[in-house]
Amino acid sequence: SASLYYNFYDDVRTTVPTPVTILPVRLRNGITGYNYGGEFWAKYAVADWWRLSLGGSWYQSILGLKPTRGDLSNGQCIGQDPPYQAQLRSEMNPFTDWEFEAALRAVGHVKMRNPNTGPVRIVEGSYHNHKLRLGFHVTPSTELSLSGTHLLQSRHIEANDPSTYLPQYVPQSVLLTLRQKF
Repeated sequence: SASLYYNFYDDVRTTVPTPVTILPVRLRNGITGYNYGGEFWAKYAVADWWRLSLGGSWYQSILGLKPTRGDLSNGQCIGQDPPYQAQLRSEMNPFTDWEFEAALRAVGHVKMRNPNTGPVRIVEGSYHNHKLRLGFHVTPSTELSLSGTHLLQSRHIEANDPSTYLPQYVPQSVLLTLRQKF
């Protein structure tokens, strides 16, 4: 499947100082612009016991201040989205009670442009992520699995919006799971 999109935005929120003082700030609608992109997803059964899937997205955003407008938050409300993401996943059931899953994901760097002054800076670097999972059905209602995520890096930044919170990092993790269905 595939989809394309184009969105036009007008009157996106900005923050401006109140007359005479800086605080409190006033909310105004001073940003305008558009974004466009596409997404795709494909699945293929290599064999009865092996499935491959591939997906990705591409995104571009052009947003800026309207003439004579300003923004105290330096464009934090415009969002911080990577220009691309892609994922390749392999799912296997080589034996009746066993499952194996491997996934590789790539996420592009996030750039942010200050709408007041115009310079572009990278706020989140690009990264690759790997996930592995091995599962065993002990009984039809009991599953035991071992999985590992973010295996290619010790940690990566997932979100960075200095106007609202500190950078959020996601560490490597290994998880042993016992799932019982009733």
